[in-house]
Amino acid sequence: MLSGLLQNSKGKGIVEEEIEGLFPALGLLVSGKHTDLIYVQEIGKYRKLGETLDDAVGEAFDKVGRMLNFGYPGGPTLTEFAKRGKRGNISFTIPMKNSDDLNFSYSGIKTAALYKSKELREMYEKDSVWVYDFCRGFLDAIIASLLIKLEKALNMYPEVKSVFVGGGVFNSEEILKRIGNFVRENGLSYVYSEKKYRGDNGGMVGLVGYFKILRKEYLTKERDIEGVDREPRLGF
Repeated sequence: MLSGLLQNSKGKGIVEEEIEGLFPALGLLVSGKHTDLIYVQEIGKYRKLGETLDDAVGEAFDKVGRMLNFGYPGGPTLTEFAKRGKRGNISFTIPMKNSDDLNFSYSGIKTAALYKSKELREMYEKDSVWVYDFCRGFLDAIIASLLIKLEKALNMYPEVKSVFVGGGVFNSEEILKRIGNFVRENGLSYVYSEKKYRGDNGGMVGLVGYFKILRKEYLTKERDIEGVDREPRLGF
């Protein structure tokens, strides 16, 4: 989520003097494991507002990509194919559109995609021209689900000044742009990193370490490192 605060090799990016003006903020994390909405009071003070109840967006993209024989990971290919599809030709129900909370769910749209792809294969036999419209419809439904929850969160927390986004799904320039358009239309700052820092990387780990050091959250003699265990399969 904080990767948007990283400066590039030329030192360009948000500087420390400007960071304070970004809070409180909302964080939207969209990856293979995460689809979360976070309330950020300030760096180090977070409250989860919503999360995926099953599949994350990135996982849904990859599983649907596998249905379409795109290989793994299927998400990047699916979003590329969507560029050639026509909006409205094939549509999907927007996940959790009418729910009252800020949670997400993508198992239902994944199942719908499975049945719809089988139906279209039978209908068109060896002609795969439908795949582009299929990807367009799937991508539009996913983006709409994110925007609905983001809008609901902004209505609930009108004091928010910015939206931070992070996670590998934002490697899709269309997703990044459409979320950004909505954020800016609401008069908020949009905080995101350059593409190479949107997925897992050491830079974001170093950035978190930097902020922890500023808050003096590090090991000392009173908190010996031998007493800290590692959890190699830690999940959140």
